Amino acid sequence: MEEEKKNECVIIEIPEDLKNWSDCVIYRVPRKLRKVNESSFTPQLLSIGPFHHGRNELKGMEPHKEKYLEDFCKRTDKTKQDLGNFVSHHSTEILASYAGTVELTHQVFDQMILRDSCFILELLCLFSDKGCQYHDQDDYLLKTPWLRNVVQLDLFWLSKEFRREERRGCPFREHEKYLYSATKLNKAGVKFAPSANKQAKFVEFNTIEKPLFNFIPFLHSLKVELPTFEIQGNTETLMRNVIALEQCVYPDKAYICNYVALMSQLVDTAEDIEFLVEKRIIKNMLGSNKEVAELVNKLTYKITESNFVYANKCRQLNRFYETRFNIVRATLKRVYFNDLWTGSSTVLGICILMFSVSSTIKTLFFSKD
Repeated sequence: MEEEKKNECVIIEIPEDLKNWSDCVIYRVPRKLRKVNESSFTPQLLSIGPFHHGRNELKGMEPHKEKYLEDFCKRTDKTKQDLGNFVSHHSTEILASYAGTVELTHQVFDQMILRDSCFILELLCLFSDKGCQYHDQDDYLLKTPWLRNVVQLDLFWLSKEFRREERRGCPFREHEKYLYSATKLNKAGVKFAPSANKQAKFVEFNTIEKPLFNFIPFLHSLKVELPTFEIQGNTETLMRNVIALEQCVYPDKAYICNYVALMSQLVDTAEDIEFLVEKRIIKNMLGSNKEVAELVNKLTYKITESNFVYANKCRQLNRFYETRFNIVRATLKRVYFNDLWTGSSTVLGICILMFSVSSTIKTLFFSKD
């Protein structure tokens, strides 16, 4: 149950006499984040924890929770009384995990924790390869893919209203623009490629040096490697909850926040999405590049950027773009040396031009009278 307590993902408040507890791990999303998209922080089918407990539209899953509680008892050879006593014994400690006030009686709270905890454990067992042997293969959740997906998404909900802004110093400010878009940077010769590592913190900025021209700095180019961002129907909900978690609980390890903020800098229009899809940096499962562009930019609304770790790299990319020589060089390369055939034709054309010019000069100045 200790592990279950730490993994609870719905937020409420602690009573007055427990406000000094330091092990509070369950919070509420800041109002400013929640107002951006209320539905992204609201469960659609399943209530876990006291915050949404008792809502009429979520009561349909209660019989399933009771069934899973019985399955848990059978699998562990424990009675409901044994489990109930365990929860009651740790009730105060569990209650202290919530950053708010729980408006439930102790008896109702303990029963809710018992059902919800066993439901989560049995659901994890059900979805694991080894755990299915304990369950009926005709289980309603197991054989209904859409229902299973919604339940998994509801389990991911943070549904928080953060209460520690003053103590943490978590200033919310409007999203700032640090960087030119991906298509503009590409026009200046900046290279984009997918990162070999899929973790969001592995964003790399490298200088590409030409072996024959290492001694000429202005002939160098820049390369940005980004982990692939797969965007599908539930991406906004998942990302908003992860961003809220990082903003409020792990501000010093906000890898997802920084990654999403960087992607938002690179994306202005559907053309930017199309370009990043071609480079395999974005995997578009929605279909519409315009929708993806709007989604990426909305994700950063009202998030904190007081410690944007890529700010210096963005300024370096901006300086590279604002150097006109880089744009001219990249344009010439794109137009006249884009591939082998274009390059060959360009070289051949230059040779013919040089031959024609030399012939003309020879005719005009060196021909015999």
